[in-house]
Amino acid sequence: MPSPPLPQKKRRLPPSAPPVANRIRGGLFGLWLGNMLGIPFHGRHPPVPEFPTLYVKPQEGGPPLRLPSEYGLPFAFACCCAQYLFHARQFQLGELLQAYVHYAALLQRAEKLAPSPPPYEENTPPQPQENSPPLPSLEPGLAWALQQFPRFHSASAFLEYAARSPLPHGPVVDAVLLRSLPLACFFYADTPKRIAAVMETALAAQGGALGALGSVALAALLAESILSPQPHAPLKALLEAMQRDMAQAAPALLQMGLGPAASIHQALASLHEDINHAQKDSPNLYGPALNLRQHAGYLRVSFRLALWELFHAPEEAPGSVVEDVIRRGGSPSSQGALVACLCGARWGKACLPRPGEGAFSPSSPSPPPSSPVFQNASFLETLGEALVAKL
Repeated sequence: MPSPPLPQKKRRLPPSAPPVANRIRGGLFGLWLGNMLGIPFHGRHPPVPEFPTLYVKPQEGGPPLRLPSEYGLPFAFACCCAQYLFHARQFQLGELLQAYVHYAALLQRAEKLAPSPPPYEENTPPQPQENSPPLPSLEPGLAWALQQFPRFHSASAFLEYAARSPLPHGPVVDAVLLRSLPLACFFYADTPKRIAAVMETALAAQGGALGALGSVALAALLAESILSPQPHAPLKALLEAMQRDMAQAAPALLQMGLGPAASIHQALASLHEDINHAQKDSPNLYGPALNLRQHAGYLRVSFRLALWELFHAPEEAPGSVVEDVIRRGGSPSSQGALVACLCGARWGKACLPRPGEGAFSPSSPSPPPSSPVFQNASFLETLGEALVAKL
């Protein structure tokens, strides 16, 4: 069942607003850059200072930063979402899910995706892992959606089924957040459509109330960064945008019948807690409930850490927090993509670090500009320009 319409007018750009093109390009380019720089750090734990001190320069003994030739699957499906928006110039959940199914089939033929996900145990949460996996894989919620969606005659019927189906795979993962970022760039000036699109996308992959509201919050932050008439969006405006959109999205989830009201209120309370901790000197991510090393890839861990990095970015070099987040452990490629995307949208593409410069000098030659690695980066920048021209 599609999300009900939300009573808010489309936002208009103020006449004095700076161009949004650089911010959208910066956000989408950051999505690519953070993912690529984080991949070599999966399963590695180089020395990093304790919070709130940021990592600012290379240390001996750490893994060399390089551009890998492969993407992580969470980023790959986020890019698939961006590519769909680029070609369709609209959002329809059924069309997006068809694009996912087609892309998954291509990956299976290329032997980059298992033919079927591992079996789910009904009431068995995943065991925490001390070390990150070699590379992020396709999360169970999206794997479930790719299996189930072709059985339905319409996207609305599937969405109703997905929203009401029990979550069989434990905590929601951060890949749900990554797929919301291209939608936020596409609907940066249209709050009702942005909220509906990111909620539908999260619920279709069984992200539940937590995945839907977390995606709404990050999309609001990204849109506020793009629209701000200031050189960069003030922290107060970012916080207000997240609170406002989550407050609008929660009643919509209730109308969709997504579980009892208590579960939605609990998701809201958890995200408010994460936002509050992100403003403190330490995000408190080494406790038993949320642990950066033991709960790698969990949505709340990456959500809280990404906000902490953004809120504590130094004014003189805000993009330097990308260097910090990929060394913190957890899920470096997803966390790097989130942080670099948010920084690129708030301060523009120029703030982001560049491979081959300073701390990001690779130990081996970078892929040539004709390789798929750089072609994807160029595509995302082109997408940003196209979205600005369309909107």
